[in-house]
Amino acid sequence: MPKLTKRTVDALRSDPSRRIFVADEDLAGFGMRITPNGTKSYIVEYRPGAGGRNAPRRRITIGRHGSPWTPETARAEARRLLSLVAGGADPARDRAEARKEADADRTFAVVAQRFLDRHGRTLRSSTVRDYRGIINGKLVPAWGDRPVDRITRREVARLVDRVADTAPIMARLTFSVVRVFFGWCIENDYLDANPCDGMKGPAVAKARDRILDEREICLLWRATEAGGRFDTAVRLLLLTGARRDQVGAATWAEVDSLRAVWTLAAGRCKNGAAHEIDLAPAALTELDRITTRQRLEMTPEDGPPPTDAELAAFRRSVAPYLSGGTPLAGWSKAKRQLDVRMAKLAAADGFDPPAPWRIHDLRRTAASGMAALGFGPQVVERVLNHLSGVRGGLTGVYQRHEYRDQRRAASLGWAAHVTRVVAGSMDESNVVALQRGDGVA
Repeated sequence: MPKLTKRTVDALRSDPSRRIFVADEDLAGFGMRITPNGTKSYIVEYRPGAGGRNAPRRRITIGRHGSPWTPETARAEARRLLSLVAGGADPARDRAEARKEADADRTFAVVAQRFLDRHGRTLRSSTVRDYRGIINGKLVPAWGDRPVDRITRREVARLVDRVADTAPIMARLTFSVVRVFFGWCIENDYLDANPCDGMKGPAVAKARDRILDEREICLLWRATEAGGRFDTAVRLLLLTGARRDQVGAATWAEVDSLRAVWTLAAGRCKNGAAHEIDLAPAALTELDRITTRQRLEMTPEDGPPPTDAELAAFRRSVAPYLSGGTPLAGWSKAKRQLDVRMAKLAAADGFDPPAPWRIHDLRRTAASGMAALGFGPQVVERVLNHLSGVRGGLTGVYQRHEYRDQRRAASLGWAAHVTRVVAGSMDESNVVALQRGDGVA
């Protein structure tokens, strides 16, 4: 057991098969640990309290060999720690408790909530919802109790790969959120380096082109006859071409039944532009189904149904959303149940079940349907409130015409087409005449 000096430390060699511990001959309890890869660290070993040999052995790392830790500075620190032990302290336990307390304030779950609260103020409400969904749904379950500075690049890659196995587009969104989050952590002194730096995000997923054909639309309509909250939401998605979260969080205050218009504030739209959606008779019928259900739920046994004023008050104070007291949730489970019902109906009709489809495909189905009815891309883009395609770039800057009449004609025409398809009739009386004009191909 040599005295640890610069010369003896430099001469020490590692063993690729195990860790080596070298004790200092001058100071009992002081020594050096050498890992198989050659890392040399100064340590102190002791037994706390007055337990003697019956007390558990503790080992605390002073630091790696090299500035500021030389044999002399490390030995001085070892003397200080051992003097604390002689006075009844337990430095290893104290350090572990301090680290645990510090880590509790820097876990992913805690820091991510601060990120949402603070960084979220600079984002659109729809973006905050997306971030919150990814963080709480995918990241917190994986890293919630991990200190943010101990999450490695490999762990990020593995998590994103797991998401990409089943949802390539979601994997890109997840990676983007992770990268932004760790960037914010650097700006706020939680991290010194972003584990995402130098990483390539998942490959761009192939654009989807799935739309529901008329037979599938009929199956969907029949499978949503029960009129539950999800059933009504799915029908409204198909009829209006709106986004899932827009329908799921729709409120009665946004709906003007007299004008047959549903108004979305800028914060409710992905592009930050307020938008009006025209409600066709079929869509208003779906709203009436909700009203009927609410009146039944409010009617006491052997009592009169609520008045219009009572229903309005109920919606203001108790059930402001079309779905009730809170935005519609549980989409994935409800979609799986809908798939099962559609498959059973298809089998009863002697057909194979529909090919896999997603909720967002209803929006694409509506857009494609309007185009098939003869409405041009300028009109369809505005019905969807898109700023891409023909509304992007210089065209979007200088062309401000909103095609209001054509938008209404497209929305009503598409909904009438759906009504005709699900009724199984080619009766022209069921179809709203398609008004053609500027922007109609």
